[in-house]
Amino acid sequence: MSHVYTQVTGDGFSILERAVLEHNLIAIGKIYDNIYFEQLGALLGTDESRAERVVARMISEDLLSAVIDQRGERWMGSGGKGQDGYRAS
Repeated sequence: MSHVYTQVTGDGFSILERAVLEHNLIAIGKIYDNIYFEQLGALLGTDESRAERVVARMISEDLLSAVIDQRGERWMGSGGKGQDGYRAS
């Protein structure tokens, strides 16, 4: 594998890690309507803080249609609408 794919970028992930995380988040979004970041981190094999950062970045880049509920510390899929959530895009 080329060192380009394993090089760590500014967000702390390699290009390969980021691609796998993004793919897995899209798949998880098709299964879960909402999920707490702690649970999401466990599914992704990372901590909840990193999981939230990846979700937020993907929302802001229009790669993921979702809402982050900061009070409830969870991610709500494209159908999720809550008073405490915000749309980051």
